[in-house]
Amino acid sequence: KLCSLFFLSISLWIVGCFAESLTQSKDTALFIDKILYMGLAIMPALSTHFIHSVIGLNRPKTIKTLYAISFIFLVLNFSPLRNFFIIDVVHKYAFRFIAIPAFGWYIFFAYLLAVASYWICVIYQNFRIATGRKRLQLKYFFIAYLLGSFTCMMYLLLVLNIQTPPVDNFT
Repeated sequence: KLCSLFFLSISLWIVGCFAESLTQSKDTALFIDKILYMGLAIMPALSTHFIHSVIGLNRPKTIKTLYAISFIFLVLNFSPLRNFFIIDVVHKYAFRFIAIPAFGWYIFFAYLLAVASYWICVIYQNFRIATGRKRLQLKYFFIAYLLGSFTCMMYLLLVLNIQTPPVDNFT
C-alpha cells in the first residue's frame, strides 16, 4: 500500500512534467503544474516512509514531521496562498512551460534537497552493513534513489533558469 502511494506520487510528478511539455495553453499548464507539484509535495514523506519500512527503521517523529511539511506544501499548492509558493507558469523554454518560483518554492527546494540527501545517506549506511539479499536490494534502492533525485534536481534547475536537457520527459 505504501509502495503504491509512493509510486503514485512519482507518477503524478512525471506525468505532470511530460504533460507540461506538451501543452500550448497557459491555463492547462497551470492546472498540470498543480498536479505536478502535488506529486512532488508528497513524495519526500512517502519515499522516506517507504525506505524506512524496507530497511526496518523506526523513526516515527521523522516520518510525522515530513508528512506535516509535505502537507503544508500540498495546501500551499492548491490554496489562494499559492502565490507564496509558485507565482505563475510561463512558456520559458522551447520545449515546456515552467513555474515562476516565489519565496516558498526556495524553501521547498531546500526541503527536497535535504530529504533526498537523507534518503541517499540512510540507504548507503544500511547497504554497508547489510549482507546477502538485503544488501543487493539496498544497492538497487541506492541506484534508483540516486537517479530519481538527480532527475528531480534537473527539473528543478529549470525553475531556477539553469537550462538542462529535457531529461524530465524521459524519467
